[in-house]
Amino acid sequence: HINYVILPGYAGSDETHWQSYFERNLQNATRIQPDSWDQPVCENWVEAIQKEVSKFPAETVVVIAHSLG
Repeated sequence: HINYVILPGYAGSDETHWQSYFERNLQNATRIQPDSWDQPVCENWVEAIQKEVSKFPAETVVVIAHSLG
């Protein structure tokens, strides 16, 4: 099966954003969790992405990114 990893942009995505809709409605969808959505630090975001993606076999991952993500 496919595992969707969602990378919102700056400030995250509120519940009405299309990425939040995907997260609620796609099976196997997760969202990265950096330390700060509003004061992004590149290394921290990369670490959050790596942490989430590494939970799944690489060939099953589809990244859904927007904006800063």
